Amino acid sequence: LLRSSEWTTAPATFAYRDVSGEERTVDLPEGSLAFTFCQVPVVYHRGTDTETMVITAHLVDGTTEEHPGGRLSTDLSASVFRREGRVAALTVHV
Repeated sequence: LLRSSEWTTAPATFAYRDVSGEERTVDLPEGSLAFTFCQVPVVYHRGTDTETMVITAHLVDGTTEEHPGGRLSTDLSASVFRREGRVAALTVHV
């Protein structure tokens, strides 16, 4: 589903509006791509073929939660869908 042309070939900056309407940016390294989902930035990073997909949730309180297997907890998913502002960003290694 991800075309090779969608991945960055050089470092870049991704701009978006967060759930409070504030303009934000995320620095993207080479070999990544970004989009928002319910105004939460989601940054994909390419991994090796042997890696398991891992989602890291970056919470607004400065903590992180790792979710192997490519699934967020029901609680975090609901928070994103409700646009509560609890999740600052999601990083996905694929």
